[in-house]
Amino acid sequence: MAEAKKAKTATAKTTKTKTVPAKKPAGESVKPTKTTTKTVKTTPNNSTKSTPKTSHHIWKIVVAVITAAVVVAVLVFIGAKIIANCADANHSLETGKNEKLDAKYISIDDLKYRILVPADFKSLSAEEIAKEYTSDDAPDAVYSNSNSTVNIALSKPEQTLSNDQIKTYLDTIKAVFDLSAKVIGTDYYEVDGHNIGTIKLVTDFTDESIYNHMMFFSYDGKLALISFNCRDNMRDEWEKVGDEIIKSLEFTK
Repeated sequence: MAEAKKAKTATAKTTKTKTVPAKKPAGESVKPTKTTTKTVKTTPNNSTKSTPKTSHHIWKIVVAVITAAVVVAVLVFIGAKIIANCADANHSLETGKNEKLDAKYISIDDLKYRILVPADFKSLSAEEIAKEYTSDDAPDAVYSNSNSTVNIALSKPEQTLSNDQIKTYLDTIKAVFDLSAKVIGTDYYEVDGHNIGTIKLVTDFTDESIYNHMMFFSYDGKLALISFNCRDNMRDEWEKVGDEIIKSLEFTK
């Protein structure tokens, strides 16, 4: 297998989003870029103003952006305690090359939702995350392959966003990214009563492009964000893995 690497309610405030795509393998250092998207004020009559502001960050465009009611700050990292269930032979992810990867469920703190990640992916420490993102806004948990060319990031729910605002949030996010990235597609569905929005896109970073697959939903009335990313030239192998990770979301009791 190819090696791989990293809505208030009626009225919404602006959001800043920062994305840190993946790093280059050893010998090809890549400086993290920042993708900042300033958001939108949304009122009940659906008037929306959108002011995108982009500067790509090599992570995973993890935290997207705007909203019809949210301030998506990819939550300030304050030492997330990551709970990772042991790898289970019953769980696996499949690559675009039809190779099976052992997988395990992971979550953050006592949040009652979880996703699958490859069992051999490393959980970055608080120090490593702080070093990688070098800013106040950072994901709370990051899982990467050995050379950090493939990354999965989770941010704890902090900004207000209700379950019935997810579709509006998805439409707004797409409109913003249409201005600064290549949007591949979006999806909207339900999991255990939770409305789920997802978006796939490709962003440019210096001499390479980064593929991103982001998911967001409302958890206890707040915006939860999960993002997968890899180099676009690795998408043939890893896009399917990202799809399965996003679809593996489940809510626990």
